[in-house]
Amino acid sequence: MIMKHISIVLLAGLAAVAFACTKETPPEQTAPEPQEMGVGGDIVCIDGTLHFSSGEVCLNTLESLTSEESLHAFEKAHNFTSWRSFTDGMLDDIIACETPEEYQAVFETCAGYLKMDNDRLMPVITSVGYASIADINGVFYVGDVKHTVNAESVTIERTDAKTRAVEVEEIGYVAPVFDETQTRGEISQKYTDRRRETKKYKVFSRTNVLRHSAVQEVNGQKYYNTSFAIQVHVSGQKKKTLIGWNTYNDRFYIENLHWDLTIAGKRISFETYRNNYSKTESTKNLYATIGFGNGQFNMTPTEVPMPSGFNCIVHRARSREMGNCGVVTDINCCQGIYLPVPECI
Repeated sequence: MIMKHISIVLLAGLAAVAFACTKETPPEQTAPEPQEMGVGGDIVCIDGTLHFSSGEVCLNTLESLTSEESLHAFEKAHNFTSWRSFTDGMLDDIIACETPEEYQAVFETCAGYLKMDNDRLMPVITSVGYASIADINGVFYVGDVKHTVNAESVTIERTDAKTRAVEVEEIGYVAPVFDETQTRGEISQKYTDRRRETKKYKVFSRTNVLRHSAVQEVNGQKYYNTSFAIQVHVSGQKKKTLIGWNTYNDRFYIENLHWDLTIAGKRISFETYRNNYSKTESTKNLYATIGFGNGQFNMTPTEVPMPSGFNCIVHRARSREMGNCGVVTDINCCQGIYLPVPECI
């Protein structure tokens, strides 16, 4: 009887997780009139989805939600649950698993939110900024224009003011780090990925160049608001006796970050060699998102092209459990920076 009771409780628990993790396709939506005013009136939350008054407000909000503290305060102020917070809760369920069977059962319920990528769990949506303003179905609005965030693109839906036809456009937001000549392949590589491993811990560092876009309509004309950012994502894994490698909480660090790249003929560099990015508390994912080119590309009738690639990118990532040693990302050599970044300090 005791074993039977335990089995029933376990199955009920997994069913609850499955319900929480299942991604349902929302019904066909039209942009409703704002009814619930947000802070300052520029952002409204309607039925759990954010509506921004303009592309500029949207991108400014996206770029401000880089920490868990700022995201929590924003969600509380707007009575909103983001795709990022929803997915973070799923990672908590994964971390709590103690057997391979339990891990697999929970993981299978989280399709559409988490994926196995180079033998570690990663969010499906690449941009932490987009994940912070999208609802649990990946949707947000700028005026009447619907935006749906995907893994590496945003789908835009708007109704033509004259013909009333629905126009759908897909805009990619992850730029290549290496071009085709460097990768010798048909598809450009869109990130740098480095890791460091000990017998008990792993630390990973992934770097992306992101083009954030928000489309708005003014007097029937479509305009693109565009900004760019470097995003460094650091996470780790811990060896568990029965389950193998699993995501874990720790204090992560990004150190000596500097880079140089060119966008639309403009060279933009970031050479804060001694700047560090970290959090005082433990976290599952540390993101450093450094915006650049903001204000240079707002309200244009066409989308600003992706950068062709890095001139250079250098930084070190480590975790508290690894002490003073970490993994180094070093792509080319940044001009004016002559000291190499060591693996151990």
